[in-house]
Amino acid sequence: MPKFQKNDVYDQKRKIEIKKIFTEYLENGGFPEIIKTGYRPLLQEYFKNIIYRDIVLRYRIKQEASLREITNFLLTNTGTTLSLEEISKMTKIRNLTTIKNYIKHLKDSFLFSVIPVYDYSIKKQIYNPDKTYICDLGIYAELGFKFSQNNGKILENFVFNELQIKHHKIYYGPKIEKNGEIDFVIAEKNKVTELIQVCFDLSNPKTEEREITALLNTMKHYKLKQGTIFTNDTEKEKEYPEGKISFIPAWKHFLK
Repeated sequence: MPKFQKNDVYDQKRKIEIKKIFTEYLENGGFPEIIKTGYRPLLQEYFKNIIYRDIVLRYRIKQEASLREITNFLLTNTGTTLSLEEISKMTKIRNLTTIKNYIKHLKDSFLFSVIPVYDYSIKKQIYNPDKTYICDLGIYAELGFKFSQNNGKILENFVFNELQIKHHKIYYGPKIEKNGEIDFVIAEKNKVTELIQVCFDLSNPKTEEREITALLNTMKHYKLKQGTIFTNDTEKEKEYPEGKISFIPAWKHFLK
């Protein structure tokens, strides 16, 4: 692994190298042995071991097929809001308590993380569906979800994993004025401090307008004058009546 200096992001050649490594990380994940050897079949073994040793054996799961069905369903819907009822309908597992317990086991094994919607009402947080994110993007990619097919969700998942390192309380945004929800709300002591949107590609004007509108409406709602959109390449700042939005390449920001 090459060593980089702080100012390398301003050197075109080094910047290309950094972005190449970042793309490889999104595809291969962060397990040291995978990074060292590049032997991706190990990811399948890691996944099987987590399911069997950390969950099936530990919690004496008798319906292993149902557990795997839920796990695969969460994998294919990473970054999506899902209620227990929706999961039940899609997986044909009728017992909601079983689904809830399995998701808790998956969370406790650190295979998935779960975040609620942000709301001042704890009751509304509890009764709204949660979002789930996979712990390692290599596992996500190895199980068949190629980067080129789903780069937006992969970048969103990456940003979430990085935010977790610094923040204990991460939420997804509520819908404001029917204009969509933002990806992440950071709150400290029940006060919103950061609003974050993630969009891989903003080259389509309609896409950019949609992402900006959702973020601006949320900024106005929480009386914040600053918002962030993490991207793959776009880097700029724009001022609006509601406040300033910073467009930041995710690889560059989290390189710090």
